[in-house]
Amino acid sequence: MESIQWAIGYTFVIGYMRELKILEDFYPRNVTKETERWQPPTNRWVKVNFDGRFYNDLEASSSSIIIRDNKGLIMGATCNWNRNIPSEEVTEALEVLQAVQFAQEIGFRKVKVEGDSLMIISKLRMQGMDMSEVSNYICVAKQIIMGFESFKFQYIKRGGNRVAYLLMKEGFIQKRDVRWVKVVIRESVVVEERNLCRTT
Repeated sequence: MESIQWAIGYTFVIGYMRELKILEDFYPRNVTKETERWQPPTNRWVKVNFDGRFYNDLEASSSSIIIRDNKGLIMGATCNWNRNIPSEEVTEALEVLQAVQFAQEIGFRKVKVEGDSLMIISKLRMQGMDMSEVSNYICVAKQIIMGFESFKFQYIKRGGNRVAYLLMKEGFIQKRDVRWVKVVIRESVVVEERNLCRTT
């Protein structure tokens, strides 16, 4: 059963990567400067990308996390459907908290977290106590990262966070938590990831 779940996870994530590549081929973007792309972390590190969206009418949010190593191999991925969410700010804070919790649960020691929530990443970098609506989320996230050997937060624009964005959309469709851990990725997946990262 576990091997079947891994295979499903493999098919799901890579299917989205292929779909994105096809859309880019058919609808090339007109850009005047180099598009920001996902870059692999340094050796022995993993990179955790996250994204999310707040649905005010449902009082809920969809969030996604994908963890990759320095070769671009997927170490884990998850879609989360979060209920009783009051605001966009809480949505963004919860995304980051879930990202560091996921990395902790899998057991990584050197972690770089990337997302397009500049406000929340800035709060996590700040010294001292946060007094905003999301102070509890920020406090718990900071406590978790103290247990890592090394840790970094990095802001990245949507262009370098596209796979997490697509997983977030799947979370909205599913409206339930879905998780894939220790997915075995073949060499063909690395090729797909490289194609995805090419500048159009």
